[in-house]
Amino acid sequence: MIRQLITFVVGSGLGALALATVYFWREGVVGVWKVLAAAGLCVVPGAVALVWVISAQTRSASQQLLATFGGMLIRMVVALAGGVIVYQSIPQFQTPREQILSYWLALLLFYVGTLALETVLASRRRLSLGHRQHG
Repeated sequence: MIRQLITFVVGSGLGALALATVYFWREGVVGVWKVLAAAGLCVVPGAVALVWVISAQTRSASQQLLATFGGMLIRMVVALAGGVIVYQSIPQFQTPREQILSYWLALLLFYVGTLALETVLASRRRLSLGHRQHG
């Protein structure tokens, strides 16, 4: 589980670095702050969900389902509610008019990216557990 969590954090960090570079070229320092805010809102609940899902893989099917849906709920609530709070709290994210959607785009990219990474890492872990039980 620790290896998957480290891979998740490092992979998300590399994604943040790449996206922050693009945003810096387009919007300067404010763009980097948008990426960092989006990363924080997606990486932390994603890591919590990943740990929960991996720890439930050796439990009953109902526990696995609870972990999957609970992790999804945590990710959505933190990303959406946190995203709105951050957006409303930082006036620089709301101007200039042509860059208003860039914060939401960064949040969407991070949400989807961390979800994909979490899914791959959790499913690889499940496959390795299956091979150990049958082998």
